[in-house]
Amino acid sequence: MQNAEYQQAAILLERYLQVKPANAEAWRMKGFTDFQNGNYALSEAANAQALSLNPSDSYATKGIGLAVFPQGKMDEGIKLVEKAAQMGDPDAAKELEALKYEQKYGRPYPR
Repeated sequence: MQNAEYQQAAILLERYLQVKPANAEAWRMKGFTDFQNGNYALSEAANAQALSLNPSDSYATKGIGLAVFPQGKMDEGIKLVEKAAQMGDPDAAKELEALKYEQKYGRPYPR
């Protein structure tokens, strides 16, 4: 997806969530699109809403961790991604490695 498509998706999800606010999956998708758009605080809030609807959601837990990390809450972000890995999120270990690298070296993980 291109950035404009993520922006459009975020707008559509916002509208959808006004009608169906109890849809945890839609909140997760909103968190993802906000993250892709660089709106980390909005991503954090959307993933937190998903997590409030489904406390065992490892993806939302990881999403919050990834969203708080670039907001300067690196240790909190790493702890949340570690928790997501323990909850069984299949991609959390890879994301955790990238966050630890970025924290240590001050630059993005080479992908």
